[in-house]
Amino acid sequence: NHIHETFCTEAVSGFDIKISLRIGIDYGEIVTRDNDVFGDVVNVAARIANIAVANQTIVSEKLIMGLSYDLRNKTRKYDRIVVKGKTDLLTLFEVMREDRDVTVMRNSITSTHGNIVQSLHLIYKGKSVTLQSNSKAFVLGRSVNSDLVVEGGLVSRSHAYCVYRREKFILIDQSTNGTFVKTAEGREVYLRREEIPLIGRGTISLGESARMDNGQVLQFICV
Repeated sequence: NHIHETFCTEAVSGFDIKISLRIGIDYGEIVTRDNDVFGDVVNVAARIANIAVANQTIVSEKLIMGLSYDLRNKTRKYDRIVVKGKTDLLTLFEVMREDRDVTVMRNSITSTHGNIVQSLHLIYKGKSVTLQSNSKAFVLGRSVNSDLVVEGGLVSRSHAYCVYRREKFILIDQSTNGTFVKTAEGREVYLRREEIPLIGRGTISLGESARMDNGQVLQFICV
């Protein structure tokens, strides 16, 4: 908080501007070399920092577990995300600033519309896979290590993945060529390093539009 306050209240010397920081913190072992730091914890911290907004500090659950009771009370549960290379969701906490009017997050956010999605069915070349609300991140890609291998020259090794978040399944693209999602109504949406909730039924095409009829199209059904 002191870091944020310093940069928010003090203009940069010689310029009439102020700097806002986005801070992400993880806890673990690092490797130092040539005045730089490396390691899994560094990569996770960078991912967390990308989620934070201006003048916000987001920390991992690993860090929270090492704090005193008083310090834990100065944080609040913020979100759960998928980090590339990890199978489990990462729980994040926000460090609350004393000068902010903070909205309290409910412990359990439930749907008020009665249309909670509980499972996702993926169908590809006659193979059917069912994901449940407690399933881990499910990877689609060209790599043999993917949970569902999708062949094709335009398909990245780890092209996209599905996660269950806030009572619905989310498709997250992390590819070079993007992902095309077509709904039952016929509207096709293009994603590249973006995410979209999967609703009802439709198709997922990796690397190019389903209109190209390349045989790399997956069907999805949410129930």
